[in-house]
Amino acid sequence: MKENEQNEKKSVHDERESAILWQGIIIWIISVGSVILVWFLLFLVIELIIRMVFPSLEYHYIFTIISATVVCAISVYSLKKLVT
Repeated sequence: MKENEQNEKKSVHDERESAILWQGIIIWIISVGSVILVWFLLFLVIELIIRMVFPSLEYHYIFTIISATVVCAISVYSLKKLVT
């Protein structure tokens, strides 16, 4: 009788751990996807601004990638500081 109760408690505990793990994985996927989406949108906006301001600039993609990455990193860092 005691073994059945212990097995049930262990089963319920394992199910909870599994559910928490899956929730963490889903939250991580959503977070990474949103960061990638924000980076892509920043890339498009900065690319548009650079092309308008400096139409004859060569290698403008390098400046766009660097600036989008820096802005995205700063926003993720500040959001992390805000949450924790």
